Amino acid sequence: MVAFFSRFREEDKIKHLTWSFWITVFALLFLSDVNSLLFAFSIGLSKEIWDHYYGSGFCLYDMTANCFGILLALVFDCILIFGVSLL
Repeated sequence: MVAFFSRFREEDKIKHLTWSFWITVFALLFLSDVNSLLFAFSIGLSKEIWDHYYGSGFCLYDMTANCFGILLALVFDCILIFGVSLL
């Protein structure tokens, strides 16, 4: 279990999480929550498929980091909307 979480300290996983977060936040400006989630997920999956054929290989840890980034963006969106509605 410790080895699983230690993988997420790698710089590459932080980049996956960060890029997925910002892609989702940007998509939320124009798309619904579900479509934003699918958009960001499909970009991350496409990148991993590209890596499978032309890069370092498909990495499930990268996809997990992508999913965490998407989830954080959706939570951020909910907090932002809830906070604005309180004003």
